[in-house]
Amino acid sequence: MTIFFGSLKNKIEDMERSMRSSAVEIGNVPLKSDKMDKVHLYDIVLNTCKSIKVDIQKNEINDVFVLKSKADPQNYNSRFKSKNTKHEIIKKSKMYYKNNPNNKLNTTTIGLDNRSKPIYVSETLTPKGQILFFLARDTAKIADFKFCWTRNRRIYIRKTEETQYIEIKDEAQLTSLKTPK
Repeated sequence: MTIFFGSLKNKIEDMERSMRSSAVEIGNVPLKSDKMDKVHLYDIVLNTCKSIKVDIQKNEINDVFVLKSKADPQNYNSRFKSKNTKHEIIKKSKMYYKNNPNNKLNTTTIGLDNRSKPIYVSETLTPKGQILFFLARDTAKIADFKFCWTRNRRIYIRKTEETQYIEIKDEAQLTSLKTPK
């Protein structure tokens, strides 16, 4: 019975990952009001894309919504009609951060606020993926891994540029990486 539930959990996780295959999260964006309309949400996405030099039109966005949270600033989830659009946004946001180390993406960059508050663009992970990514970053610090990242909703960790990357699939794997060999 345990094997069945484990298999079922994995299938659900795979389905949730698939549902997020064309989604991007824009995080740390302050709310302008308690009730933001869709027009404002689309503008945030379009202005973010414009800032990182991704040319998209409003009709390429399937949906935008605020992720439920009691905190302000909020995270926004954007679903695009194409996985390629999502990949382009992730790629260009990484390039932006690399090319602008002293002027990271922020609220003034996207024309939202005259006080600069950093924002970030990332893949949308499942709830399990978010927890695992948090734990993987923690493990990377503790176990002296230089790299920890996500790609296609999967989590990877790497000790150095010369070593092979490891795909992180569960917490037990992270525990074994923390243990000295």
